Amino acid sequence: VVDTGTSHLGIPAPADQEVGGLLTTEAGDMLDCRLADSPEMEIELKGYTLKLQAANYMRRLPLREGVTVSSPQGVHVPAIESNSTVPNPAAKAEQNYSLSEFHAYCAEGQDITTEEGCRAAASKLGLEFEHSWEGPADHHLCLFAQDGRDRVYFNIAGAAAAAVPPNPFYRSVCAQAVVPEKSMAVAAAQEEKEEEVKRF
Repeated sequence: VVDTGTSHLGIPAPADQEVGGLLTTEAGDMLDCRLADSPEMEIELKGYTLKLQAANYMRRLPLREGVTVSSPQGVHVPAIESNSTVPNPAAKAEQNYSLSEFHAYCAEGQDITTEEGCRAAASKLGLEFEHSWEGPADHHLCLFAQDGRDRVYFNIAGAAAAAVPPNPFYRSVCAQAVVPEKSMAVAAAQEEKEEEVKRF
């Protein structure tokens, strides 16, 4: 089974650092990393080899310096004898979003770095996404223009965007920390314990 909805490749540790190093390239002035001169990746499956070009595995926008989207531990899968699925505690996690103060960027680690993510955030917040644009020296990434337009936009200018928010009527659209929902069993046990406390 291949999850085609994912935006990241999971590389088993300890090979994650070696593979990451082979696939990482400096963006320079490039605005679309999918056009980077990067190696072809081959994933061998039973009876089939999946070949991926940079256009298949690269993000569209370059990452700003100091930003990472990888896990420092790589992907760890416990050894299992059966063919059963490894439970994922974050499977029911739901992404939440918020708006920053006026004339401010998101807190560290809360930036929305893709147009797709910006569209999803706008939808979740009940706001209308207008379009992406390239605005050097303008507010970076995903923003809500509360200047009469009241629309969400995504700036693809990357590193050419303003280091400090330039417009007092713009608010950043930010991703909040993802907190997994409690499992039904945990929630039921907690409710039962609360009922016992009420009885005494």
